[in-house]
Amino acid sequence: MNIQIHSKTLNLSSDQKTYLESKAEKILHYSARAHDESSSIRIHIEHEDLKDKAQQIHCVVNIAIPQDLLHAESYAQTVEAAIDICEEQLNRQVDKYKERMQK
Repeated sequence: MNIQIHSKTLNLSSDQKTYLESKAEKILHYSARAHDESSSIRIHIEHEDLKDKAQQIHCVVNIAIPQDLLHAESYAQTVEAAIDICEEQLNRQVDKYKERMQK
């Protein structure tokens, strides 16, 4: 499994990077097939200057797993909040993926 974290117009602290990596591993933990070497997760974090200050962090997470691509996107005030929203979205997608693979 390969985890890539990209930040644009935003400098991530080591604590934030560790938090992102732990969330990525937690998401992939739900699916045993996601731990395959061909699986990868890409997290893209960007700071955007928007009028709404509560939604300045844009987070996009793509997970490439066997026979599927999972995608989540969110806007939030902090990096941690943005990745938490993406985690919720991806957990639902992983559950659907697991159901399809069991059939």
